[in-house]
Amino acid sequence: MDRALVILSLVFFASALALFLELLSPSGVKVVLVGSEVRVLEIPDAYSRFDVAVAAVSAFAAGASAVAILTRPRGGGRRPKLGESEKRVYEFLLERGGEAYQSEICEALGLSKSTVSEIVRRLELRGLVEVRREGGRNLVVARSER
Repeated sequence: MDRALVILSLVFFASALALFLELLSPSGVKVVLVGSEVRVLEIPDAYSRFDVAVAAVSAFAAGASAVAILTRPRGGGRRPKLGESEKRVYEFLLERGGEAYQSEICEALGLSKSTVSEIVRRLELRGLVEVRREGGRNLVVARSER
């Protein structure tokens, strides 16, 4: 787990806890039990301005950190560099208008079926290509960079 994810998770947890505690116990309300009678001594506001400010800041921090955690790219946002064979296959796809059948990649680059399958699988895991089954063949389609 990388440092940024840990920090975002701690911000989310701390702000959600602060929001929960603030909403759980509003200040300014004092209830006293006298025998079997309940007396409310002071209710200036159900929540003071400070309570509302703490709740608003906590809610914003929790929401912002949650969005950052959920939308951050996998792998810390850094894409590892492509190996030589991955570059060759990806560049071949781009030269062919962004798509080619796996068998065409094998023939054009002089690679075995298993080698091309492995390369395409790695490119797919990185989000660079999508594989579509057409009939009995695999069509490899390059995705645009995000």
